[in-house]
Amino acid sequence: MWKRSRAFEVVVVGFLALLCIHVFILNIYVSKDVERSKDHQILARRCVVSELLERLLIVVTYHWDVSKLVYLAVMLDVIRTYETQVDIVIVTDNGKALTRVLEEWGYLKDINPRLQIWQAPPSNDSNKYALLWAHRQAVEEQLERQPDYTSVIYMEDDTRLNWPTVISWALDSEVLAPLNFTRCIYRTEVDMETGGFNMMDWIETPLFMTNKNILDMTLDAKYDQVQARIESAAPRCQCGKHRDGSVWPCHVHDRFVQPRQPYQGMWMATRAQLASFIAHPYWRKEEALNTTLAGNMIMGYPERSTVMNLLINVSEGFASNCMVPFVVTNKAGEEPKPTLPQIARVEHMRNGYSTDSDTPLGKTPVEMAMKGKADLPREREKKKKKNPETNKGTKGNIARRIQN
Repeated sequence: MWKRSRAFEVVVVGFLALLCIHVFILNIYVSKDVERSKDHQILARRCVVSELLERLLIVVTYHWDVSKLVYLAVMLDVIRTYETQVDIVIVTDNGKALTRVLEEWGYLKDINPRLQIWQAPPSNDSNKYALLWAHRQAVEEQLERQPDYTSVIYMEDDTRLNWPTVISWALDSEVLAPLNFTRCIYRTEVDMETGGFNMMDWIETPLFMTNKNILDMTLDAKYDQVQARIESAAPRCQCGKHRDGSVWPCHVHDRFVQPRQPYQGMWMATRAQLASFIAHPYWRKEEALNTTLAGNMIMGYPERSTVMNLLINVSEGFASNCMVPFVVTNKAGEEPKPTLPQIARVEHMRNGYSTDSDTPLGKTPVEMAMKGKADLPREREKKKKKNPETNKGTKGNIARRIQN
């Protein structure tokens, strides 16, 4: 009996010893995982290539429509890939129903991005697009609760905005914002026949490049500063991947063009830009709807809910403060031509215009959106060296227009 009891004690002691060893080893792995996780989070924050991306507020308008839930889900999945801290506020006319769906799909459980449903208050406005204007109240309330957002993005519920595109916007904004310009994007839809991408908002195409609508940012000292900072951070900092998995190399664009119509169906603003917008009369719905726009610019009720920030503090000689980046392609046997870069493109997933024969929207292929000659900055410098008389004042604190 004693031997049997002794053997049982030995087995128990052995089991407890093994359990303690197992727990000890498990704790080591868990603690290491936690440390790795913490290190990864700290590294990610340190490697945010622009301070404008430290914390984002994204506000989305969603008219309750079951058929559009698929677009909203894709949008949220894309935002989940953003490598920074993000808060999402969805402004809707049916908060109860939307909350039930997103809870079932697991989106409301996310810690980052953190998602909130904002029920739009009742309105006396009978216009079917009235909900589009409610986002401004949601933005104001969110900023009061959380004042440390570094940038704010507003868009509709069928917009695909990739992380590299957000990074590119921030880097370009660093050089454009001090000059009172806003970095714009261009939206596309899929062509119903070819599967290519068509310009959604540019009606009058092609856009001709002239000395009146182009900025050469290499003539501004801020451009060199931002580019040098990006280069010093590489390769430790990454700027995200495209949909095909290819990595986008960080850089700031050196040239920009102003579209004839600045509408882009969304807006992106730094905190400083947003502060100027909120302080301007155009932030208020009544002022925005009733003002007469300069330059015979035609913007209707829904368009004015997203375009008015591009019409404040406009520099002399320009129709808006909207600037879209472009690059110059050099194919063998062809003349260099201006092209819109993929990194500035945002997809309109619903594809409601390219299939509509009654509207010019969504019909022009991206590769045919621009026309004209625009020399590269280094090519222009070479020309100046060949002609010393014209080589005066190459560097300055303001960006100058490229002379064709």
